[in-house]
Amino acid sequence: MCRDRGEHERTYELAAARKAFDFILRRYAMGMYAKYVPGDLHIRHLEALLHELADAGVTVYPFISPIHVTHLELMAEMNLINDYANWKRKLVQVFSEVNQDLPAQQQIVLWDFSGYSEITTEKVPDLQQQQFMRWYEDSSHFNQDVGGIMLDRMLGRQSVDSVTEIPFGVVLTSDNIDVQIEADQRNSRRYRLDNPEEISRLQKMLDSLE
Repeated sequence: MCRDRGEHERTYELAAARKAFDFILRRYAMGMYAKYVPGDLHIRHLEALLHELADAGVTVYPFISPIHVTHLELMAEMNLINDYANWKRKLVQVFSEVNQDLPAQQQIVLWDFSGYSEITTEKVPDLQQQQFMRWYEDSSHFNQDVGGIMLDRMLGRQSVDSVTEIPFGVVLTSDNIDVQIEADQRNSRRYRLDNPEEISRLQKMLDSLE
């Protein structure tokens, strides 16, 4: 549901959509992704925090953010996608270990909204196209409509909005994590075949940074 905007503002946002994607993707490529070194420090901090919250009786609704697939493909082009998959495996292991100490009514559920869905594969309009993005501000930031769907999923709420029927989000467990990662890999291969212009754009951007 697009907010009501004037024609001037609509034209600005149309031009800014692709620029916003390029800016964020380049920023990650030059920054934290270029300097990324695998480690477990943050995982251990997360585990300690989860125990503290559980002891305090706080209900936790953790999720993996639905970044746009161009962001996933950037990680693939930078040879970081396996690290991303292993990070998910570590998260699942942490939540599994924490849940062993919790009663059934306090079990923490980890939702994964990343991956390849109708939402995350939304086409990014070029500058000359008269088209708005339905779900995204840039490759890393989704809008409030996506957030609403995520809350419906995590809280088990029913909605009259038909968009909530879109297959989106999966609960990650030790039983399905490898299956989900394999599905993401298959979907990535399909996306790359169907969207060579986006992959080429990422490759040219990375080449320009060398």
